[in-house]
Amino acid sequence: MNKIYTYARTSTDKQGNSIDYQGKVLAEFCNRKGFEDVINLIDEDVSGGMQLFLRPQGSRLVEAKKGDTIIVTHSTRLFRNFRDSVCTALDFIDNGINLIILDSGEEPISKDIQREMMMYISFLFAHVEKRQIGERTKNGLKNRRNNGQTNSREKFGYTNISKGKEGKEVVNEEEVKILRVMNDKRELGYSYAKIAKHLNDNQLYTKKGTKWFHGNIPKHIEQGKLNKLI
Repeated sequence: MNKIYTYARTSTDKQGNSIDYQGKVLAEFCNRKGFEDVINLIDEDVSGGMQLFLRPQGSRLVEAKKGDTIIVTHSTRLFRNFRDSVCTALDFIDNGINLIILDSGEEPISKDIQREMMMYISFLFAHVEKRQIGERTKNGLKNRRNNGQTNSREKFGYTNISKGKEGKEVVNEEEVKILRVMNDKRELGYSYAKIAKHLNDNQLYTKKGTKWFHGNIPKHIEQGKLNKLI
């Protein structure tokens, strides 16, 4: 029996309402089409730049087979990395998986070559937009750090002292040790899933004190290197 997957994603906690909106649109579409036993996948606080199959819930889409259907509200919910988007979308289509992107129509992309072409163009625009956002964010963080100001959101590897213009950001040595463990294990060839298991088994938890998921490891290693903590 063919499976129906819906996928929703937000990149920050400020987009919380977006999950509700995506869920509503996806549910209404599935009800209208009479789809039953739908597998609803949601990734919250996950960057679109992270490869789809490395995300906590997005990774489950690797299970999709010929005849299955994947439904999203917009292409940016699936991808913002150009290489990942093109390669993964082509794999879906070549393997006979129906990819429905609702903002461009209610039929599978592969049934209309013009819509498929526009999808690839949208991937390029999304990739460029993400790069621009990343540059602005990086420059903003650099300026705040140079001015001795903290960021409003506490990053892993740092502890915020006070807030706003009076706030300071100091290195959290215990969390830096965890970042170094991640990086060292990765350099030894550990998979992200194996790194997460190692951290959890040794009670080296996230900033919130929760267990790690494999999809969270890549961005923490990347951010640790970007901030020169590892």
